[in-house]
Amino acid sequence: MTESRRSRAAVVGGVAWLVLIEYRRYVFNMVSAAITMTLMFGVLLGGMQGLAAVEGITLGTSLESAVVGLLVWTLALLSYQSWSYGIVREAQTGTLEQLYLTPWGFHWVALGRLLGDLILPLMFAVLSLVVGFLFTRRPLHIDVFTLIPICLATILQAWGIGLILGGLALIFKRVEASFQIVQFVFIGLIGLAGFGRLPAVFALPLVLSARVAQRSLVGGISLWQQPEAPWLAAVTALWLVIGALVYRRLERIAVTQGKLGQY
Repeated sequence: MTESRRSRAAVVGGVAWLVLIEYRRYVFNMVSAAITMTLMFGVLLGGMQGLAAVEGITLGTSLESAVVGLLVWTLALLSYQSWSYGIVREAQTGTLEQLYLTPWGFHWVALGRLLGDLILPLMFAVLSLVVGFLFTRRPLHIDVFTLIPICLATILQAWGIGLILGGLALIFKRVEASFQIVQFVFIGLIGLAGFGRLPAVFALPLVLSARVAQRSLVGGISLWQQPEAPWLAAVTALWLVIGALVYRRLERIAVTQGKLGQY
């Protein structure tokens, strides 16, 4: 490994470690977010059970599917926010242009932050599974060697969306309202996982992740036994590349127009 590569690896690792220190420093905020998400999950799942009891409906595997949907949604939501909101936060505090002027380049610093931010979506993914079990009392088929690749694929797809939104934030600055819309778009994409007769929808982000996760966690089918596994990897790579290309294009526009250091 050359000296340049060692330096870049040290920067990525150092930034990731600083992110973990930041989480520890603001642990109260993380606990508050966990409580809020637990209450939200409880209301949704409890509402489904209560409505089914009143109407005399048998939910079957609907509750388990709802837990899986919440898992995928939580992973995607927290993952895309780590980049998009990060860009907005750096622009607001006036440090975004300084990061671009670092000797190692902004992208290596950003990669370290993304890797450090991995802990949050993974932690809340575990929380969603625990809360889902406590409220539904229906255990899911947890296979670590299946669950981890699905979680990583979901996170990387969400990073692609976050890159696009982060690029828009470089130019338009105030785009938080569109970030809120994306949360509901994610819900719609996860809901499309049930439309197996429309294979074209599986090229959209999160759709195939939700479908594969449901088959694995509810049906007990290993990821490696599903024919969609190679397609999941392809879709993940596709959206990550699309996000990176769109971000680089919007980044050049922001630099050309002199908007990088303005807010």
